Amino acid sequence: FDDFDPKYEEIYYNKLHPDDPTATDYDRVDKIIRDSFDSIPTKTVYVDDTPTRKQYKQKQKRKKSQKKIPTVDLSIVFQLLRNVVKVYDEKLATLIPDTTIEARSILEAGGRENFISNHRSVDWITSNGICVDGLVAGPSTISKEKGVFASRDTAVGDIITTAPVLAIEKRGDLDLENRLHCIGAPVKGISLCPLSLASEIQNGLSEGCDIKNQECPNNKANAKLQWSSFNLRNKNLDSILKEEFIQRPFPGFTIDVIATRSIQQGEELFIDYSVYESFSLKGDYQ
Repeated sequence: FDDFDPKYEEIYYNKLHPDDPTATDYDRVDKIIRDSFDSIPTKTVYVDDTPTRKQYKQKQKRKKSQKKIPTVDLSIVFQLLRNVVKVYDEKLATLIPDTTIEARSILEAGGRENFISNHRSVDWITSNGICVDGLVAGPSTISKEKGVFASRDTAVGDIITTAPVLAIEKRGDLDLENRLHCIGAPVKGISLCPLSLASEIQNGLSEGCDIKNQECPNNKANAKLQWSSFNLRNKNLDSILKEEFIQRPFPGFTIDVIATRSIQQGEELFIDYSVYESFSLKGDYQ
């Protein structure tokens, strides 16, 4: 987040992730795991540490090291702890491991904060994953601000990237809304702001355009915003109340950046934000 200004960073962490685990949460879970292992009997096993002959040409003396392993499967214990803790602290409960193997892996990784669990296979990610690497940042070609450029060639109609949106309450901070390129929501008083590099795409609408009569010969727009078709939550946008947006500023909706013409790698992206002041569920903001 070194590229984001402090004001945006504050919004991202305080509003988008209010329930993120804290350092204290990680420490508490690490203590739960360590205490759980310490509370059950263990047995000593000997592990053969002798180097293989494929690694060494000459014979090596056989070496064995001691290792203590639990004699009881803690999986049931961890599941019970998770259910009990969930009543008092749901965020902390999500950090408690499900199995003994996962708990041991957490300790070997140096703690819960350093442990990354990937329950999806590479094949699943390849089939169901969404590419979000279609953008790169750089100095804009039309202003002194940061611009966003295509990281690869893109054909007309292709998805350049997908971005989640942040819901913010309109309180007269037009500078913030313009900087994040927020767009109209179906609820009065709420704006939806694309996140990641999508929020940095410059406005392709040049000064002097007659928006009312749709006359703008120098419009540089080469991309548009469109609801992500894969995200079923987008279909519920028109039923969300203002209070729900305020309570959950990261509602799970996503927007695609679509190429409106062929775009070459390294070309700067522009969007005509003047057409996104009203809301539509027909795919585009029209």
